[in-house]
Amino acid sequence: MDQTPPIAEGPPPVPETTSLLSRMLNVFAAPGEVFEEVKRTPKTATNWLGPAIIAAVVGVVTTLLIFSQPTIMRQIREAQERAMAHQVQQGKMTQQDADKILAGMEKFMGPMMKIGGSIVAVAMAFGRVFWGGLVLMLLAKLALKAEIPYLKGVEVAGLSTLIITLGAIVHTLLGVTLGKMIATVGPALVMQDLDVTNKLHMSLAVTHVFNLWRAGVMGLGLAQLTGSSWTKATVVYLIYDIIITPALIGINLGQFAL
Repeated sequence: MDQTPPIAEGPPPVPETTSLLSRMLNVFAAPGEVFEEVKRTPKTATNWLGPAIIAAVVGVVTTLLIFSQPTIMRQIREAQERAMAHQVQQGKMTQQDADKILAGMEKFMGPMMKIGGSIVAVAMAFGRVFWGGLVLMLLAKLALKAEIPYLKGVEVAGLSTLIITLGAIVHTLLGVTLGKMIATVGPALVMQDLDVTNKLHMSLAVTHVFNLWRAGVMGLGLAQLTGSSWTKATVVYLIYDIIITPALIGINLGQFAL
């Protein structure tokens, strides 16, 4: 009796993918579709590398622009003086020591501040991506009882970073236009004298539209990777945000939460 020869199996179908440009644009309009594609496709380094490079370039440009504004530079000097005066009032240093520190800071104003600020901007662009991936992986495991690959979390964090990058552009344009060192789309925008050394002021500064938008998108990415509901995943991410932001402000690193 004749036997039908087995049908040779071909290679598994390649998941359909969109271009990197489409993914980066769609993270603003249809992030759910973007993160669903991230989940079902192989690890793709460009998903985090492209946004990180864009964030680094924007960070350098905005740093150079902000530190070229005489009004903003004067505000930075005044903030430094207030911080030193506060240290003197608390008895942590003498006025003579404060004057020496301020004189040293004055030497780093201008070109050195632009160079240092640019280096920090590049480090933050890449650091935010890798830290975000770690946070998503840990939140998935500890809060949602799901395992996700670290690099998949990095991809979601990288694409979500584009929202903060857009925010940096908007905030820089507002700052230059209004002559303010910090001008975010939130409560801080209506404040006349925002003091970066004041923890309440910094709390208002970091509470802006782009941070809230990114939190929602990160929650959506976490939901897609873990199979959880968007509401549950977003609440989990917001709880993390509510804990980490005051902690950064408390140790005078609030600028990293902007």
